Amino acid sequence: MKKGIKGTETKNKLLHIAIHEFASMGFENTKVDTIVREANLTKPSFYLYFMSKQAIFDEIVNICTIKLETEVKKIGLTKLNNTLKKERIKNVLEDFFEFVLENKELMIIGIILNKNSDIIINKLTDIVKDNLRIEANINYIKSTFDSNVFADILVTNSLMLCKNYLLNGKSSPKELVSILSSLYSESIFK
Repeated sequence: MKKGIKGTETKNKLLHIAIHEFASMGFENTKVDTIVREANLTKPSFYLYFMSKQAIFDEIVNICTIKLETEVKKIGLTKLNNTLKKERIKNVLEDFFEFVLENKELMIIGIILNKNSDIIINKLTDIVKDNLRIEANINYIKSTFDSNVFADILVTNSLMLCKNYLLNGKSSPKELVSILSSLYSESIFK
């Protein structure tokens, strides 16, 4: 890979264009030729930064994973002291769904196109489990329910709703939050 500011700018340009292409065309229908044409680069330039189409796709999935992990960590505990308990689940879910929409193309790749999305699910579930343990230890939530099972349900349901409703425009974040928060709030809060 080329080093320096110009190299970083070129790589970021390729990533930005590839995110758009993968999200709109899918992995199979995205062509390196299209990415380099949109970037006003040559095909050999592409290969200075990425070994293959799969390599750029994998890097995008990694970017998506890191962004999701960072966001879930951030919204998980930051809302802890700021809201009423029953409102908190609504706020956390709404923040998460809004984040997904704000990063729609990237999330389409990480959640829908990524054949290894179970890795993302496991990482997010571990973060939620840790947050729930902290909340149970400070008596913020009931300690009588299995936080591991709840974390699995919360993460898989949320990502499935993103995939089937949010990212294709069938539902808004507020609609999804309304459904989920009523299901979850009575079961976890004291």
